Formats: sequence, C-alpha cells, structure tokens
Amino acid sequence: MAPVGTSSALNVLVYHYLKESGFTHSCFSLRHEGRLDDDPLAKQAIIEPGRLIRVLQKGLLYLAVEAHVNPVSTSKGIQPI
Repeated sequence: MAPVGTSSALNVLVYHYLKESGFTHSCFSLRHEGRLDDDPLAKQAIIEPGRLIRVLQKGLLYLAVEAHVNPVSTSKGIQPI
C-alpha cells in the first residue's frame, strides 16, 4: 500500500484495524459512510495485519525525534510526546 497521505488511505487503514479488532458494526458503518466500496484504493489494497498501529508508532517516533533534534519547537509551546 502507498504511504498514508490521503484521507482515503487513512480510512482504509482504520477500516482494516476495526475489522481485525472485531468491531464489526463500526467497520460496517465506516465502510458505508466513507464510501469505501467506491474507492479503488480499498479494492486493490492488500493490508497486512497491524499496519495502522505501525504507522502510528512510526509517526510518534518521528515526532519525538523531531522534538529532540529541534529544541526551538519546545520553546513555542509544542511539547514532545
């Protein structure tokens, strides 16, 4: 799957996370409310289990590294996680 850069790609990841976790009603609702049946990305994407968690972990790690490398951002009120 391509990098998560669009709301459509994020919806697909959340959909698969809900499906993996057993939240069938929420999964069903997101699929229909987000119109994932009409999205070509949702039809062709092969999502490995745990992909959303890995993307979130990498994002949080990146934010922590960025906060430590660039201490100027902490002086503006942005606190590291």
